[in-house]
Amino acid sequence: MAFVLALNACFGAFAQECEIRLMVANTSGFEVRAVGPRDEQFVLEWSTNLVSWATSETNQFEGCEQPVAPNYTPVFPPQTFYRVRRYEPGEGCAIGVCFKEIITNAIACPVYGPPDLATNRNASIPTGQTPVTTLRLTINVLAEDDGSNPAVPLSSVGEQVATLNADFLPHRIQFVAAVQVVTSSQFRGVASVADAQAMKQQWANNPAAQHNVFVTSVPLTLFFGYSTYPWDTNALAPLGGTVVNALGLWHTHHGVTANEVNECSVCWERADALNSDGTGDRCSDTPLALIDGNGHAIGTNDVCSARPWPVSRLFNFMSAAPWFGGGFTAQQAGRMHGWITNRLSSLVDTNTPASPSEFRVVANGFGETELSWTDNSWNETGFRIERSADGTTFEVVTVLPPDAT
Repeated sequence: MAFVLALNACFGAFAQECEIRLMVANTSGFEVRAVGPRDEQFVLEWSTNLVSWATSETNQFEGCEQPVAPNYTPVFPPQTFYRVRRYEPGEGCAIGVCFKEIITNAIACPVYGPPDLATNRNASIPTGQTPVTTLRLTINVLAEDDGSNPAVPLSSVGEQVATLNADFLPHRIQFVAAVQVVTSSQFRGVASVADAQAMKQQWANNPAAQHNVFVTSVPLTLFFGYSTYPWDTNALAPLGGTVVNALGLWHTHHGVTANEVNECSVCWERADALNSDGTGDRCSDTPLALIDGNGHAIGTNDVCSARPWPVSRLFNFMSAAPWFGGGFTAQQAGRMHGWITNRLSSLVDTNTPASPSEFRVVANGFGETELSWTDNSWNETGFRIERSADGTTFEVVTVLPPDAT
């Protein structure tokens, strides 16, 4: 169970205000308390998905400095969210319109937005009929001040983007990338997160419209680099971007070490998978995969459930050992699509058609060659077939209409 407190943002001409507090009394009750000199109306609402809210009851403050409705007893299922809204008409504020939400998580593991809830995540799981979502990237390759010693050969960037698109296409996500060389000996190598933050602050290119990826030398202390989660306030600001995670995904073993969450707290992902949709990486279809490089379980038993940790070579990009192989589960794909819709919609490219895939060339034995491919785009104007004898110089054979395969 979680509790959401919402306060009105439009204070109007009133000099003093009541403060509404949603206070937890115990695991099965709470109270609403007002502090201040003014009478006003409030409404208690509940939700199971943080999107659609239903009214539980409406009350009028009789004064402040006293509990207004002490020790409410919830009558809704577990994982129900509550919020209180205070109405302050005047100064252009219509009832039920002007308010500011402050989300608190009194009992349940904190959520950062609707995609963190299993019902919303599952509703966003893509199918083969889901339109491909294309996201804009800018890949910033760091080089010395004179342009020498780029972090990677520019010729390899296109290959990496193609690999990225091949890995994400089954989950109906694609990327279109622009590449730029950033000439800065200062940031040709970054030694700390602070250095990386300074680099992003100086060189991020229009972060509200495209996700910036910085390719530079990163020390082992930063592992393979780091990314910004979509719920972070900096996600669409200069301090967002990625320094060489995925879109709203935790690693699969998140929440099983004491440096991330308090041991045996409501956020601890237990070996017995109790509430695995609401703890850890919030995906019940990803085993913990708390393993070393040889696929052996780390530790013995989970101290919270007294169950042994599962021994699982999870072939997942977000696992402890992604070098065994990679992929995403259906629920991970749902989280990615959910966060794109909820937070990262400004990065979506609606102009560039998604690339076709599964291109096949078959000689039919009659001096003819048959070509086929899968059309992944919805906004193409056509397909141009080109031919080359040397792989360098191509000539147009024909142009086909949209939706050709």
